[in-house]
Amino acid sequence: MSFWKYFILISFVVNVQGESTNASDYVCPIQNSSVQFTLWYSAHSAWQPSTNCFLSLCMNRSSSNTSTCRTSSTPCFDYRTATNTSYCAPAGLCSLLESCNSTTGTCASNSSICVVNSCCTPSAVCLPFFWINICSSDNDTSTTMTSTMTSTTSAITQTSSAWPCAAWDQNPVIITGTGSVGSGSNQLNEPRDVVIDNYFNIYVSDAFNHRIQKYTNSNTIGITLTSGGGSGSSRVNYPTGLWIDQDGNLYLADYFNCRAMKYNNISFTSLSIPIVGQVVAGGSCGSGLNQLKDPAAVLADDMGNVYVTENGNNRVTRWPPGSTSGTVVAGIGSGASGNSTNALSCPFGIHLDSNSTLYIADSCNNRVQKWLSGSSTGTTVATIGYPTDVLVDSYGIMYVSSGGNIYRFYPNSTSGTIVASVARGLSFGFKFDAIGNLYVTEYFTGVLKKFNQVSTACVPLSWYGVQRNADLSTLSNGWSECYRDTYAVSLNESILTSIFNACNKGQLLLACRAVNSSLLTVAAMGLRADVLFNCSSSSSCTHVANGVGWYYSNNYSWGFVNNNDTVSRNPCDTIQMNPSYGLCWHTGQSFGGVQCGANILSPSNYTNFERIIYHS
Repeated sequence: MSFWKYFILISFVVNVQGESTNASDYVCPIQNSSVQFTLWYSAHSAWQPSTNCFLSLCMNRSSSNTSTCRTSSTPCFDYRTATNTSYCAPAGLCSLLESCNSTTGTCASNSSICVVNSCCTPSAVCLPFFWINICSSDNDTSTTMTSTMTSTTSAITQTSSAWPCAAWDQNPVIITGTGSVGSGSNQLNEPRDVVIDNYFNIYVSDAFNHRIQKYTNSNTIGITLTSGGGSGSSRVNYPTGLWIDQDGNLYLADYFNCRAMKYNNISFTSLSIPIVGQVVAGGSCGSGLNQLKDPAAVLADDMGNVYVTENGNNRVTRWPPGSTSGTVVAGIGSGASGNSTNALSCPFGIHLDSNSTLYIADSCNNRVQKWLSGSSTGTTVATIGYPTDVLVDSYGIMYVSSGGNIYRFYPNSTSGTIVASVARGLSFGFKFDAIGNLYVTEYFTGVLKKFNQVSTACVPLSWYGVQRNADLSTLSNGWSECYRDTYAVSLNESILTSIFNACNKGQLLLACRAVNSSLLTVAAMGLRADVLFNCSSSSSCTHVANGVGWYYSNNYSWGFVNNNDTVSRNPCDTIQMNPSYGLCWHTGQSFGGVQCGANILSPSNYTNFERIIYHS
């Protein structure tokens, strides 16, 4: 069968109020929409003969969540975002699709994704998420809705995070909560965690009210899914951590019941309330391997293994499907607390990446621990006050909740920057949705806040000032790389001579970054004479030009600070007003280092960062 004959058998349109369509061959509901599978012979989002546009076919599947709303003959097409992420979805009438901003990659609707290669005019349109769910393939990861989080444990809603340079509106939307704790349907009392499903339904563990709340369609009024406090299969007793797997099953850490619960197919609109769960870990309180104590966080991997953080046992345990006992994968098995590399102390949130590496918010030790699969010890990747939750994306960027702030740590960085904050200094849970919006629970005020992502663009390199998290691909034509090596290389006289012979043009760009990073941690450019302004061994000398404070000498240090910031070169600047904007390289020394943005390096990690020079 030819491509065109196969295509016109059946394509896909959505019945929208006020919009007529051809007579349908198949109709079914998804959430609040009526979906029609209809024969269609004219142009649409995947085919436009007048412009010679047609999209490639991609795999479809019969999903457990969508098989009641699809036909096996519905073709699926390869749509692409501005960042070349692939989504497999049916075709639809262009008149039913809203346009989107192809530069920012955003849609007016939070339940759509912006694609830029459609055959509509303009080509940048918003595809509803449930279209993608119909066609997503279990075996083709390029077409599944996994944005930037790579954890094999993740559902669609939890695989997503921001781009490396994302920014969020600092005036958050209140999803629910009045600011006063309570038990009303628009109130929360000590909300602990939040998850978002494939259809942008929001679930909150409303701990002190002993209930799970569900919010649909931006409704501030919650639906109570459980039947009150207690130990029955439809009851919870101070629910804490939440997780949704890729099949829409909800997992819950049931704190005072000392168990983890699983609720199947939580997203369905026909869900029976109260929901009835099954125990997948624990069930009695204690330190035995068949018990849990104060479970605070839970997640599940693709194999159905359940991981539980036991706040009271100072450990993380893994429970295979159907098992009545767990295995300690982090912490001291007896439940003892400690601050050594093999111990934890009142841990809370956890994240599991695609290599089965655990990241643990080791709260009472004021650190985040990275625990390799099979290891008996962890490594500290962040020192931060009382961390309560942690997520890591595929860029290696780590997000940590601490003191009511959400911090972003770039790879190999020892210093995080605040990307969002909530009131009164405590949040136990946060998640990103599929398009990068950030949801944060506010523990003391009983509020759930949503921080809309307002920018995904990395900072383009510009002539003026110090740039952070800059993208080299935005560098204008005429610039070329003339030097790159790690901080382990000593910039002695011989190396400096070779650098200046290679970097011999009138404009220079100095930059540094973590090895293998796609972004420059910090960068600045200027005229050669400014970049190489000789400060000799003066500890406070800078030469301000082009919004950058430059300094250089061939036997002391070479670097910059932001504009008029002060320096303390002894010989490399490590005490600054704005350290995130500084760069300093030892020169004439027998060692490398020492600064790349907020990262003050030591010999043990010199090889993890590299110096870069461009010239024009």
